[in-house]
Amino acid sequence: MLLGLCALLVALSYYSFTLYCENFGCLGRGLMWMLWAVLAAVGWVMAWVVRAWQRRRGLGTRASGLAFALVSVMGAGHLLYWLGHMVLR
Repeated sequence: MLLGLCALLVALSYYSFTLYCENFGCLGRGLMWMLWAVLAAVGWVMAWVVRAWQRRRGLGTRASGLAFALVSVMGAGHLLYWLGHMVLR
């Protein structure tokens, strides 16, 4: 489930980066970024909780660790892109 959420986040990332602004502003793009941020935060917390639960039970944490790393890297990439876009404006 977590890796499916990561795949959804990758697809939303691609769509949000290729989305153009409308005539009245970038409302659609902003809403897409906000949706991505909410889903990323939920995925990050879910991966963190599942990974902690799996560690406590002695189960393998490969999938949850990968999901946690993917969401963290994508989040950092989005943040850096947004900061760079705002500074260069």
